Amino acid sequence: MEGYFLATGGGSEIGASSYCLSLGNNRVILDCGMRFGERKYPSIDSLFQEGIFPGSSQPGSIIVSHSHKDHFGALPYFYQNGFQRIISTPQCKDNLIKRVSACLDTFNIDQYLDLKRVFMSIAAYDFFEPFSCGELNCLFVPAGHIDGAAMTVIFYEGQKVVYTGDFSFPLSRNEYESSCVFDFIRDADILITESTYGYLSNKAAISSKHAQYDDLCFLIEKVYPKKVFFIHGDNQDKSWNITDEINEKWPSIKAVNVKNFEKYYLGGIMA
Repeated sequence: MEGYFLATGGGSEIGASSYCLSLGNNRVILDCGMRFGERKYPSIDSLFQEGIFPGSSQPGSIIVSHSHKDHFGALPYFYQNGFQRIISTPQCKDNLIKRVSACLDTFNIDQYLDLKRVFMSIAAYDFFEPFSCGELNCLFVPAGHIDGAAMTVIFYEGQKVVYTGDFSFPLSRNEYESSCVFDFIRDADILITESTYGYLSNKAAISSKHAQYDDLCFLIEKVYPKKVFFIHGDNQDKSWNITDEINEKWPSIKAVNVKNFEKYYLGGIMA
């Protein structure tokens, strides 16, 4: 099967999380976050170069994993450039609308109305409710982290891809719902996961709402993919690389540290 994965932001950096997944003739944009610096947004030009633009045969839907700015902050910019099919869970959509309303005094009326229009346009799907992006069959499953945070499970021609932004265990406050997640993500061909704190093993070091090394290992063990892409896979001083640990622990799983603007072809994995 033809396909590739491309980070247009947020690959080898923290912030501006946004990733293009191509499967066959289908394109989906996973998250659309912003940086906290001069270059705020992911590279929309990289999408244009891949033939992903409004009016093309595959304009690219945007799937938002959760309501933190590094995962949704570029939505207004992309929306203004014609990417107007945005998908999230209902709780994520509500969170975004509430955030705009809570900051009304920081916007002029035109800015407020523009932001409200973007977030009101989001198509919302509950956990485990199927939806489609072209020929891709998709569904959300709980990801822990914050209310409404979701992993996205994507099915195409008998193959399965699982994408998660930030996640934490338990995946849901509902024990039965949490257990059901593994039925959907098990035996995925590709796992794409955030791993900012993968070099840590002490839960007291940071918020328990962020996955650390043991959490990542538990997720990989449950999914047992053929290949795993790590987002933010290097710790900040580059002294440790999670891919080395995973390749040693599971030799049959190919682990890759994602870099911005490098195209990772999936044909050899999803055959």
